[in-house]
Amino acid sequence: MNTILFIMMIILGSTGGLGKGLLEQAQSESSLNSWKCGAVQGASKKDVDLTDESSITHFVKTLESTLQPGEPIKIINATGVSLNGMLHKLSTPDFEHTLKTNVTGNFLLLKHLQPLLRERRGSSIVILSSVVGEIGVVGTIAYASSKSALRGLCRVSAKELAKLGVTVNLIELGYFEAGMIHQVPENHQENLKNEIPLRRFGKVSELFEACQFALNCNYLTGSFVKLNGGLA
Repeated sequence: MNTILFIMMIILGSTGGLGKGLLEQAQSESSLNSWKCGAVQGASKKDVDLTDESSITHFVKTLESTLQPGEPIKIINATGVSLNGMLHKLSTPDFEHTLKTNVTGNFLLLKHLQPLLRERRGSSIVILSSVVGEIGVVGTIAYASSKSALRGLCRVSAKELAKLGVTVNLIELGYFEAGMIHQVPENHQENLKNEIPLRRFGKVSELFEACQFALNCNYLTGSFVKLNGGLA
């Protein structure tokens, strides 16, 4: 008799546009048993604040109490901030807050999850990043810097966690129909579409497909999956 492995999926940042869409998609597909997942859980800032180390340690302890022995965890971190501004105008506190949320928050999450992952081979973590860190966009100095830094974080943490049978990958997003695109004026959105070879923004369902692949392919780790319609 085959053993059905119970897997917990957690989506951090599940109240944001992309995070909320991913949570709804995951819950729908899990209920249809169309992929290997036992439960889906969303986590908002009130559940875990990635700028507060004590909040992260509390979240990990709470998570541990809900898991079955040896149960793998699949985590998508969709948390992020984008405080935009030109180099000469952006305040130092806004720059530092962006890095604290987007980079330090991921470091602390991985750090405090590691003990929990020791007996949970097959666990995997996907961090949502951005093409902006590679191509650079005027007025996004803090956001682009934070997303570039995630590449180093991913590479090293993937190598260190590999011995535990745990994978870490980035999905570097282009422009999507949900999320931070709503900060962009509509007339500029049309200009952006013209720069994308596929001439459209991505869909949440397409992002979820990429997350499924990255979470469930046990030989993929330390990688940067580009999901941007051919933009870069």
